[in-house]
Amino acid sequence: MKEQLIGSDRGQAIFEVIIAMAILVTSFTGFVTLIFGTQSATIDAQEENKAIQLAKESSETSFASSRGVFSNLVGTTSTQNEFFSSTSIKNIDAYTKEIENKITWETDPLRDQENKIVTLVTDWKALQALGGDTSGTPPVGNWNNPRTLGSVDLGAGESATDLDVVSKLIYMTAIASSEAKQDFFVIDATDPQNPFIKGAINTGVGLNAVDAISGYAFVVGNDEHKELQVINISNPAQPSKVASLDLDGEYTTTSVFYYKNFLFIGRGTGASQELVVVSVSNPLNPVYVGGLSGIGGKVNKISVLDDIVYTASESTSHGMYVIDATSPSFLQTLGSYNSGGSQAYSVFPVNSSKVYVGAKKDFYITNATNPASIQTVGSKAIVSTSIKIVDIYVAEPYAFFATEDSNKEFQVLNISNPASPTVISTFNFPNFASGIDYENNLVYVSVKSNDSLRIITSQ
Repeated sequence: MKEQLIGSDRGQAIFEVIIAMAILVTSFTGFVTLIFGTQSATIDAQEENKAIQLAKESSETSFASSRGVFSNLVGTTSTQNEFFSSTSIKNIDAYTKEIENKITWETDPLRDQENKIVTLVTDWKALQALGGDTSGTPPVGNWNNPRTLGSVDLGAGESATDLDVVSKLIYMTAIASSEAKQDFFVIDATDPQNPFIKGAINTGVGLNAVDAISGYAFVVGNDEHKELQVINISNPAQPSKVASLDLDGEYTTTSVFYYKNFLFIGRGTGASQELVVVSVSNPLNPVYVGGLSGIGGKVNKISVLDDIVYTASESTSHGMYVIDATSPSFLQTLGSYNSGGSQAYSVFPVNSSKVYVGAKKDFYITNATNPASIQTVGSKAIVSTSIKIVDIYVAEPYAFFATEDSNKEFQVLNISNPASPTVISTFNFPNFASGIDYENNLVYVSVKSNDSLRIITSQ
């Protein structure tokens, strides 16, 4: 009996030793895991800090590059130890780019990490040349299903012809049923859901186009003795005519674009010069300085970028002209583009390799890097035959259109693949659209009816 008790105690002691050793091993394993876990977290934090620093450096380099030749800002990639750096550039419009500086690395085979900085940069030199007009922030939200935020009724007998938006103030031109009616309007869209007419004046027989800068709006129209008029808009509630200019011949003026203290003005078929240049270095005293003939038809739209003029004209063989305006008093034609044998009505250059042209039925994306041999990058028939695409605004990855299609006057295209643009949404208005502009994810459309303004945004 005594021997049995001693044996039992010994077994019990061995069992307790085994348990103690198991507890010790478990505790040690947990301690080791804690050590390695702490080390891993420390390494992760160090790498995260390093990635943040690399992203900042890359962002600063990109920003510095944007202060140089803006159009030369391109994407890059590089590797530094375990970190992969990529810089991607997205064109918002001709004067705004979105830069994404991204750093990626791998902490272990199952954990990919990234850190990125997104910056919006603006070509301030170009904006200064344009009088400060910019598109602001890039498009966001769901543009597959846009919605109308607000609208404005100009009154009975009014038909809007064009608009220009600068810092939520909309400058709109119109043709009225009576010469006694107002034809220039300033609309306050500070609250886009409740825009209202802030000021208006009557300039005469009706206006066709407008371009506004700080303090002044330049308008062109149907008065054969005052084809150009200058309106002081320093007080938006009380716009006032301050100057005018009588151009050669009795032809209407159809389009206007401000660039570097000059106005580039388009005229109707038959004018001795279809494109005219006027100095407005002193807006109170506009002066004719030169022009260009031989375009072959009415100049419907004008855009200027990097001292190059792009015109959309009613020539079936030369829908778009590319013109050197380095010396505004001595314009030189560099090349032209046949927009499918159709007249052109709208043009929008993002850069020389992406110039968008609206014609009858078709929309073209062109590469005009070599103006003597302009190439078609992509195209899309977005309206029926003989229907005009009257205006374009590009804010990548979208192109916004004003058309004369009676069922889809407003259209949105996804142009992320230039070779195959896709229509993603349309709107039907009471009448034809006549102009379009974009600012901070809002699209502004002028309409040829008294219900003349539509403000549209994404869902």
